[in-house]
Amino acid sequence: MKSNFQGIWSSNLILSDIPWDYYLNPCPIFYAEELSNYGPTLWVNPPTRNPGKVKIFFKKKNLLIFTPIIFKRSAYDSGFGKIEVRLQVRIIASIFLGPRSSVWSISTAYSHLVEENPKARSIFWTGDFFSPEQELKSYKEFDLLLCLTPITHDNIPKEFKGKKIHFHMCSQLSFKEKSPIPSKYFPGGPSDGRVFKKIVGYVGTLSDRRVDFDLLFYLIDSLPLVFFIIVGVGDGSKSTEKKISLLKNKSNARLIEGVEYNDLPEIISEFDLGLIPYKTDHANIGTCPTKFIDYSNIGKPTISTKLPGLEKFGDLILIANSHDDFRIMIETFSAKDSPDARKLIKFASASAPHSFLRKFTKVLGTNN
Repeated sequence: MKSNFQGIWSSNLILSDIPWDYYLNPCPIFYAEELSNYGPTLWVNPPTRNPGKVKIFFKKKNLLIFTPIIFKRSAYDSGFGKIEVRLQVRIIASIFLGPRSSVWSISTAYSHLVEENPKARSIFWTGDFFSPEQELKSYKEFDLLLCLTPITHDNIPKEFKGKKIHFHMCSQLSFKEKSPIPSKYFPGGPSDGRVFKKIVGYVGTLSDRRVDFDLLFYLIDSLPLVFFIIVGVGDGSKSTEKKISLLKNKSNARLIEGVEYNDLPEIISEFDLGLIPYKTDHANIGTCPTKFIDYSNIGKPTISTKLPGLEKFGDLILIANSHDDFRIMIETFSAKDSPDARKLIKFASASAPHSFLRKFTKVLGTNN
């Protein structure tokens, strides 16, 4: 298995619609870092129209990060299909990688990757808004599809001749015993002298498109003896900024912004429960939030709204069907209701990139 494993991943090209430095969503980055242990790996950021932002640098040995330039931005995707971007990527890949053994499209299927690298194993990491029937033409020649939800997995048309696999995000956090939150993020501690029955928290980008702020405010207002820790930054939209302003005025809630990913364990370790208060409309029907794996990696139970991408985890996660249901589950929650912390940590560990890469290797078979 070892030689086959290294053979498929010996030279890797990744085009990602998700920038390398995207806030608190490093899951694809962990795959690039893991792949670099087996051979040179080139991660290509979405192209920029600003010449000053064109960059190429080594993140570590065997891992090169490249941001190409684009002359005119596409209205439909990040622009990786533009001829000038394809040429830049081809030149850098030829110099750094040589013949590619694997090529990855993250969030959008760039079919030219398959055409330009016919001998490489091709992987399409589908995004939250993946439409299997509508996008068939773009991904039909890929070898492997990573499907985040049962809905997308089951709706892949029969015309697709490649392989598909149920897939979910990963986390690289390490379990730590409950300890004080670093003062640089939370001076004075979470309660400021008050006594709360529970501490519950949310970690992730704050977007009015995804987060059900009405639910979040309902929980905060109806549970005055529960302290809410919200970790994240806004998406910059006016509607989100308005909701964040309201959030900052809640006496039993604290917003912590600008947290480094590696500092999350200290904060999550303070939680009694991790929350995923997402809307259940089209914007989230295809998502499988990384935060569930982050919470689990620290041994913390999760309560979420009814998302198809999370229901598949069965008794590892608690699902709320309504605002009142969510409130009651928090209010009455006790340790006996929670999945065993060791079970959650084991699940999160099995979701690590090296574990999934072995599964992908088995599905794809060996290189010729």
